Amino acid sequence: GEVEVYVYRAPVSGDAGSGKRLSVKKEFLLGLCVSSRVRRSLRVLSGNEDATKIGLCAVAPVGQTYGLLGLSNSCEATHLFSSVHERFDKLFKRKAHLHHYEQYMDLDMFVEASESVLDLASSYAFLNRNNFPPPAFLGADLHAF
Repeated sequence: GEVEVYVYRAPVSGDAGSGKRLSVKKEFLLGLCVSSRVRRSLRVLSGNEDATKIGLCAVAPVGQTYGLLGLSNSCEATHLFSSVHERFDKLFKRKAHLHHYEQYMDLDMFVEASESVLDLASSYAFLNRNNFPPPAFLGADLHAF
């Protein structure tokens, strides 16, 4: 039989149900499969339609017969990365807590990490708007698309 899989609001800002899925892998586990009706409602990156990870937990939550864990890489992570970067940027501009790290890290490493998070957020946002990876990811320029 089929098991209904519901998209739920993740404990991060944004609705995990509205962003494009980058990896959601269906798994047939003990005869369970993801309903095709539910699968059609998910926005999934083309070429990666079977990228949802769903597994039956060895120990069920208290009061439940079964526990099911579903993992999904959603473009809604863009909001999380942007929020984390904003908080980091405020602290970094004030040089808050830097004294704890200065003996181990160069300040340039902080700038590089900040740029990496912004690039990651930008890539997720691009994937959410388009159905293919960003040009920088492919090693091509934007005009190739």
